[in-house]
Amino acid sequence: MPTYSRKLLTMLDKVTFMWYIITMNNEKKHWTIVTVKGTRWAAQGNDEQTVRDNFFGGCFGIKIAEVLPVRLFTFEEEQQLRREKLEHSCR
Repeated sequence: MPTYSRKLLTMLDKVTFMWYIITMNNEKKHWTIVTVKGTRWAAQGNDEQTVRDNFFGGCFGIKIAEVLPVRLFTFEEEQQLRREKLEHSCR
C-alpha cells in the first residue's frame, strides 16, 4: 500500500463527524398584485418592493394599483407544513 494511502486512512480514522441542521429562513411570502383595471396576479417575494420590481407586467405597460399580502394557509396549517418540511429534509 502506498504511503499516501496509509496517511489518508489514518487521517480518516481520527476524524470526528458532526451532524447539524440548517434552518431555512428564506421562505418567500405570497402577494396579490392588483392592476389599475382590476386584474389580480399572484406573486412571491420577500417584501412589497421586490414584488413590484419583479412584476412581469411592467414590460407590457401594465400599471400596478396595489400590492396586497395574502395568506394561503392559517397559522396552524403553516406551522404544521413547516414541521413536515423539516422532518422530510432531515431524513
